[in-house]
Parts: sequence; structure tokens; C-alpha cells
Amino acid sequence: MTRFPFFHALSCSVLALASQALGWQPSGESVPAAPQEFRAAWISTVHNIDWPSRSGLSGAAQRAELLTILNTCAQLKLNAVFLQVRPNADALYQSSLEPWSQWLSGPGVNPGYDPLAFAIQEAHRRGIELHAWFNPFRAKANIKHAVGRNHISLTRPDLMKRNGSVLLMNPSASASRDHAMRVILDVVRRYDIDGVHLDDYFYPYPTPGRTWSPASFSDGKSPSQRRACIDDFVHDMYKSVKSSKPWVRVGISPFGIWRPGVPGGIEAGRGRLRAPGLRRSQVAFPRMGGLPGPAALLALQPGQAELSGADAVVGRPEHQPPGMARHRHGAHHEQRGSGAPRL
Repeated sequence: MTRFPFFHALSCSVLALASQALGWQPSGESVPAAPQEFRAAWISTVHNIDWPSRSGLSGAAQRAELLTILNTCAQLKLNAVFLQVRPNADALYQSSLEPWSQWLSGPGVNPGYDPLAFAIQEAHRRGIELHAWFNPFRAKANIKHAVGRNHISLTRPDLMKRNGSVLLMNPSASASRDHAMRVILDVVRRYDIDGVHLDDYFYPYPTPGRTWSPASFSDGKSPSQRRACIDDFVHDMYKSVKSSKPWVRVGISPFGIWRPGVPGGIEAGRGRLRAPGLRRSQVAFPRMGGLPGPAALLALQPGQAELSGADAVVGRPEHQPPGMARHRHGAHHEQRGSGAPRL
């Protein structure tokens, strides 16, 4: 029996009241998600810009170079990479739809391993997201390049359009858009990627030194019709990806300068940045039923553009991290295959 019955009873009462007061009750408050920086690098494969350093390397050498790049990304505290897995209607992964990329072991040549599967495994091991980067309509970076036997330029020559030395799948043709969509969704379904990323190249850039003319790309479509083709493609692609795997992010990188004087505060001195021929709606994309918004591609050399203020990015800056082509600035130029990613 306790020596102090009064204090014993009082302490029990206090504990009982405290337990009632501390009991969990739903607050009804909405707690905002903790902010997280998106720190990423592009890993370009076309022309062996970043990786591999040259075509024809052994599988072991390719893997070693990619590990060097990923280790550099980890050391820089990056949390995502955009790996270019389809530079010109070819594949840097095992595919039944398109041939092995010429930038690996040669056109149509199996490198002896699956580069995308390897990249995903090693990126995730380092806490880095792997976003699969697609060029949707470029068929050949140069008309003279050799391709694998089942390349679309050989199986569907009727879909091809030439612009200078570049060969394109005609974006205005529904068969071209359907093929690109099948390729993207095939990767989404078979690989544990964290995101799908498209670059800015839909319709051709103007030829250097010449003004781009809509008539120079003879598809019988008006500029507004071309824009509608691309808008519809992006909208359908987003919905299809999210229907297959809702957690996969979808992004796109159009030019940061989408029209002369828009957004305000930008001055550009390069003709192609003012050209409407690329035909994609940077302003419309973020409004397409959940598309998080483009990462404006600001691939500019010193003196070519001046950015002032947050309006350098169209729309909602918090959802549109700007993509800066650091490799274009002379003081930070990296050599190909150096293991330094393009930030």
C-alpha cells in the first residue's frame, strides 16, 4: 500500500487526462510536400557527344565510360540524368521495333548487353533517377549514315522528309506519330525508367545562313496544322505514359525562346531561335491535362542571348527547371567522352 495515497490518486488522474489529450485526432490540415531540387544532366549519344566516346567500343569499354559519367553525377550531387536512348529512330536498348544505334557498336550491331537496363541499374544504385530521352521524329542525323536493316527509313521510305543533310519522319503523317508512340510506350512498359523526356526537335531547324520557310518542308500542312500535330502527339503521349505507369514523369525541352520578345527579358541573336518552324506550343504544353511543363532548353553560347528575371521560363517556373547547356560556354567546355555530364 502506498505511503501517499492522495498523490498516487492525483498522478493517476493527471496521466489519464494527458493520455486523452495526446490521443491522435485527424487534424484535417493539408501538409505541403517537402521541396526538392531537380538537379539533372543530359547524356547525349548522337554523334557520340557524351557517351560512348566513339562508335565501335567494346561493351566493357562502353560500360566503364558510362560508370565514369554516373560517378561524376553522384559526386556533383545530381539526382537525375536524361539518357538519350533514341537519337535517330534507333535504340540504345534491346528493341524489336528499331535497330541497334549506330552510336554504340555500329548500325544494327548488338553491343552484347542492354545499355538502358545497365544504366537504370547503376543510376538507381547511386540514388539517381534515369529518364529516357527520345528524339521522336529524326530518322538520320546525316543522310549518309548507315542504319540497321529494320530502320524505318528502309521499311517506310514514304514517311521520310529530307531537310538539308538530315532525314526526318514526317510528323504530319499519322503513321510517323504512331510509330514514335509505340517506341516510347514499349520502353515505358519494359524498363524501370523514372521519366520520359522529349527534346525540342520536331520539325527541322532552319539551315544556317538561310531563313526557314514553311514551304521548304513540303508536307502540304499549314503552320497551325503542324502545331496541332505536335500538340496532339504530346497530349496523347502524356496520357498513354500515365495510363501505363502513373509514377513515370513526363517532360519536354522546347527552346526557351518560342517567339521574338516572348517571354520578355530575352534577346536572341541566332536566327533559328526566332524561327516558328519547329512547331511546338511551349505555352500550351503545361496546360495539357497535367503535363508538368517543359524544361526550357537554353542552349545558348555567350553573347547569343541575355536572360533577365524569372520570366525567362514560360509559365510556372516552379514546375519548369531551365535546361542550361553548360558545355557551350567556353570556360566550362568539356571534351567528348571526358566523363563530365552536360548540365
